[in-house]
Amino acid sequence: MRRKDREIKDISVIYGILDKLEYGHLALCDGGKPYGITMNFGHEVVDGVLTLYFHAAQEGRKMDCIRRNPSAYFFAETGTQFHEGEKNGQKYWTMFYSSVAAEGTVERIDDLEEKYHALKLLMKHFIGDQPFEVPEAVVRHTAILKMTVSSISGKQNPGPGVRPES
Repeated sequence: MRRKDREIKDISVIYGILDKLEYGHLALCDGGKPYGITMNFGHEVVDGVLTLYFHAAQEGRKMDCIRRNPSAYFFAETGTQFHEGEKNGQKYWTMFYSSVAAEGTVERIDDLEEKYHALKLLMKHFIGDQPFEVPEAVVRHTAILKMTVSSISGKQNPGPGVRPES
């Protein structure tokens, strides 16, 4: 990371940013070419390991990519705001933001119980702890992807007057 002054070193802050995000971007390998998609997600940390969950169609380019190469990269940002300012008589421009980036591997989940668990985490992201029901037929029809994160980083430029969360 070139801008070490913007690096988030506190992992709990990075997890807090994940809690605030509505969606993220999943990058996959497609035969030597990059392939990226914007996705809703859910997440959890168990025994210090971050896992991201995504729902998907049963077939398609994304599933083909994962079958050929499970390596993945996830990234997301929040609080983005363009800023124009002046310092020492000089104009400058910057972006305020908080961001997260993670590397890992993605696999498809077929176990019905784990799929329900993943869907609960996905829904929690949007409705909190409100109860919801998903018919078993829908769960069986929905593909669930699980990304086991091997490394994660965070970066931010929160702006003047905003205390950095590191």
